[in-house]
Parts: sequence; C-alpha cells; structure tokens
Amino acid sequence: MAKTSPFITQLARSLATHAAEEGVLAKVVQDCIDISAALEENSDVRQALCRVSVPESKRIEMFNEALHSTAHKFSINAFLLLIERGELQHATRFVDFLRRAATRAGLSELRITSAFQLSDTEKNKLTHAVGLDPKNVTMTESVSPNLLGGVMIDIGDIRHDASILGKMKRLERALQA
Repeated sequence: MAKTSPFITQLARSLATHAAEEGVLAKVVQDCIDISAALEENSDVRQALCRVSVPESKRIEMFNEALHSTAHKFSINAFLLLIERGELQHATRFVDFLRRAATRAGLSELRITSAFQLSDTEKNKLTHAVGLDPKNVTMTESVSPNLLGGVMIDIGDIRHDASILGKMKRLERALQA
C-alpha cells in the first residue's frame, strides 16, 4: 500500500476540528463520504479530475459541474484542495482519516439495517432511542428483507439486534440449550 501523504492526514484532522467547532461535523463527514462514493462510481470523472495534464482550473470547473450538490462548503473546499494538490486519487483514504478524526472529535457512526426502507422520522427516533444526538452522528442505512422485520443497529463495534430474524435465532439457541 502506498504511503499516505501528510497533507491528507492533516487536511482530515483540520476539517474535523473546524467542522466540530462550527457544529456541522456530521454533515461534513457524510458529504465527504457521499462525494468520495460518487467519484468511485464514476471512474471516468475521477480519472479526468486526477489527470494533471488537465489544467487545474478546468479540473475544478469539472468538479463543480459534476457535483451539483447541496454539500457543505467545508466538504467541497476539502475536495477542491485535494484536486489542487493532485491528491484526489487518495479520496478514499482521506475519508477514512476524516472518519477517524471525527470519531476522536465526538462523532458517532451509526449503521442501521432494516427489513424495509425507513423514513427520516423513523431514523431520527432510532438515533434518539440509542441515546445519540442526530447532529453528532453519521448514518449508513441498508435494507435486508431477510430480517423479516425490526432493525439491527451498529454503533461502532456494538450491535443491537432488534430484528425478527435475530429474535428467532436467539429463541432457537435457547431451545437447544
């Protein structure tokens, strides 16, 4: 694995610190995750943005046109810095460092797996139910119909399984004991 430049780690730390001070850490981290994922999905755009033979001003213009986003200005500026410094190819590593820095700054990562798509209201209720402030949480949601109902919630390394499938498995283990 190639060594990560100090610029990437410092940018992630600085962004997390500044976003936390401004009260927008969860939004900024989620935006950076989304931008990085979009770049991964669109390899042609990513390659063009990483090509140093393309003038920097043109790459920045292409990024702004491709983004069409409501991303926070901190997130956009971080990616513009990655483009300017020729470091955009390390966007995934940048996001990994940003997540770690955000966790140290008090941000929690919440992963919700449900049997069906949840509304924003339901996600907020779940976030509050596990004792977290939605402003200090990045959330990843997935749908897994095999849960049959209910949800599984992961906070860091801790899993709370309130799914019907989980309850059935626990019942099965209890009956076998």
